[in-house]
Amino acid sequence: MNKPDIGMSQVAGSVVLAAVLGFGQGCTQAQEQPSLVVLIAVDQLRGDLLERYEEAFSGGLRRLMDEGHRYTNASHPFAVTQTAAGHASLSTGVLPSRSGIVANSWSQLVGDEWRSTYSVADPDSPILGFENDDQLPGRSPKNLLREGLAEVRCVP
Repeated sequence: MNKPDIGMSQVAGSVVLAAVLGFGQGCTQAQEQPSLVVLIAVDQLRGDLLERYEEAFSGGLRRLMDEGHRYTNASHPFAVTQTAAGHASLSTGVLPSRSGIVANSWSQLVGDEWRSTYSVADPDSPILGFENDDQLPGRSPKNLLREGLAEVRCVP
């Protein structure tokens, strides 16, 4: 089966759009099981490489290629970015300037002092299994200002 060439940015935009549209359909009737959104972001994986190496895929990647949805004309309206900002945009559907995650880290004014902020740092949310390890500070999405696709809920 011939599949059209696609770019990774097209795939990313399509995942966001499909998930958002899918949530709207689920709101019309009660669901017995909760919806599940799976967002897979592989840094540095161009969309054309999926086609080039498709024959080598097995297991989960093979299933994704065979049963997953593919979109050929999707994009996002911002240029090269850092990992955290890109992943936040993919998972929320909004630009970095609106998601709250504009880079991997940034400086922000706290009182009269500028402090460096890491995008997912949160000392109040220790990493499970490493709660007593001072070398591994906590992580959370507390800096994310928008709901992600997983938090979208139907309002009756």
